[in-house]
Order: sequence, then structure tokens, then C-alpha cells
Amino acid sequence: MSALTFTATQALLKSVNHYGSVSKGSLIIRNLETGDDGQLRARFVASRQITFLTPELVQWATTNLAPNSEYLVNVTGYETSTPDKKIKGKWYENKVVSSIEIVEDLN
Repeated sequence: MSALTFTATQALLKSVNHYGSVSKGSLIIRNLETGDDGQLRARFVASRQITFLTPELVQWATTNLAPNSEYLVNVTGYETSTPDKKIKGKWYENKVVSSIEIVEDLN
């Protein structure tokens, strides 16, 4: 069985925190759509936590992503699930970064 993958193009990455061997941040995904008046609008799709796990990506995140900053990014990765250790039957979705590119620093 192959892992599920995800891709987010020009998504907002913010609240990146570094925890030694792992970095985590909030990814806000929006789709652009044209309204009845012809104006482009960003429609909210999802907000997900993403995780940097490999030593290379954790180092990159630590060097390039500040905790109180926001970035427009292109990111790809894979999804995993983890059971809650305390609540039987509860699972967490994990989005693990495989590659990331900063499109624009919004600070």
C-alpha cells in the first residue's frame, strides 16, 4: 500500500516552531475562484499542521522559517496517521514535508 501524498501551491505557512529534531507549522490552503463580478477571491479550503522530520528539512526550516513570520509556500509531502495514546479509537492525521519552496516572504 502506497502512502497518500499532498501538494499545496501558494499556501500560507505560519506559526512555525522548532523542537530540536522536529519543526511544525500551520499551513493554510486557499483556492482562487472568480466571483460573479469577475473579481478573484481566495476561498478557504483547509488549515493543517505540517511536520518537518528529516534532519535536512528540519535544518532548512530552522534556518529559513521564523516562528512569528508568514510565508507563501509550495509544499509537497506524504500523509500518515497516528493513534492517540490516551483515547481509544482516536487518530491524528500527520502531513510530513518532503519538499518546500518559499514563494514569498510576507514579513
